[in-house]
Amino acid sequence: SYEKPRQLTHPTLQKKDHIAKLKLPEHLPGINIPAAMAQLNNNHKLLRSLLLEFARDYSQTSQTIRKTLKSDRLEDINSAKIMVHTVKGIAGNLAAQMLFETAATLEKGIKETDTELLPVLLDDFEKQMQHIYDSADILLAQEE
Repeated sequence: SYEKPRQLTHPTLQKKDHIAKLKLPEHLPGINIPAAMAQLNNNHKLLRSLLLEFARDYSQTSQTIRKTLKSDRLEDINSAKIMVHTVKGIAGNLAAQMLFETAATLEKGIKETDTELLPVLLDDFEKQMQHIYDSADILLAQEE
């Protein structure tokens, strides 16, 4: 009689399983965890993956926006506006309230071409983005 070979669990799958069981820390810089949990149907795993994905995919965003805003070309200014608007939307989904508010203010500053205020708004935006990167670092440290 034929006996099907036993499947061995792949180490990566074991790691993913381990990560799925990890609890979120009580505090993550820049994130309102209870609000995020309410928005994400109490799905800790989803918040963890969204935060890590955001930190990875948007790690250069502040520098890119700063560089783009130095240009006089309208399409560059619009590109910066779109980047900030995108971050604002994601911040809302992550319940990163301060990043959301800072992004909204920066978006308004770009629309109004407030050249005096833009450097200050960009600094605030970068500071709030850093909180999200710090949160991602906390989550990554948990996985080790």
